[in-house]
Amino acid sequence: MLKKFLAATLIVYFLGTATIIAAGLIMGEPSSSQSGINNLQELILLAQQNNNSQMQSLENGQISPTPSPEKNAGTNSPQVTEGMPTPSEAISLNATPENSQSISTPTATPQPNIVPTQPQNNSGNPAVPTATPIPPTPIPTPTTPALACGSGGSCTSAQVSQHNSRSDCWVIVASKVYNVTAYVNRHPGGSAAFDSTTCGHNIDLYMQGVLTTSGLGKKKSHSQSAYNDLNAYYIANLTG
Repeated sequence: MLKKFLAATLIVYFLGTATIIAAGLIMGEPSSSQSGINNLQELILLAQQNNNSQMQSLENGQISPTPSPEKNAGTNSPQVTEGMPTPSEAISLNATPENSQSISTPTATPQPNIVPTQPQNNSGNPAVPTATPIPPTPIPTPTTPALACGSGGSCTSAQVSQHNSRSDCWVIVASKVYNVTAYVNRHPGGSAAFDSTTCGHNIDLYMQGVLTTSGLGKKKSHSQSAYNDLNAYYIANLTG
């Protein structure tokens, strides 16, 4: 920039001196022309000396180049006026408790919308939920109640012993139980054959003629026909 300024100064001096010389020649004053030439030569020498001095000062760092107004105009740095606060100071001064809330109001961060994805099968189609089969409730097997003694069920010796009278007379013959209450009065040897020693007991030995009752008084071996007559009075098997 300094070089341009010096060059412009020299050009102005040259033009002015040249004008003086030309005017002297036209007006016929050689002394004026010679004086102008001398002045021109002195100006040239002075300009060269001044230029060399300025260049030497620039090289030695004694003179800092003047900033270009054009460069300053192209920058965005703000011009600070002495005595006035800078923008950052102005912000800090204005950030009072009353207006600090409006300056530093946080903005809500939008939350992403999460859409639940539907499970898919291997073919890429939405998986259809399958119902889990419920096992059927097992049906309990009905159990047949045990039949009572004398009503289709078997009888024990203890149960038979409870029927020990002529009005309720049960007897045991060949491990079978017979209710001979209705047969007592029809017995060919008389009802004396049925008493507390025969009713409610095993009468195999009586049927075989080994034993006899006190009322009957005699032993009698019974025929097969007598055993066949007992079949009409059968009620149960003996279990013990």
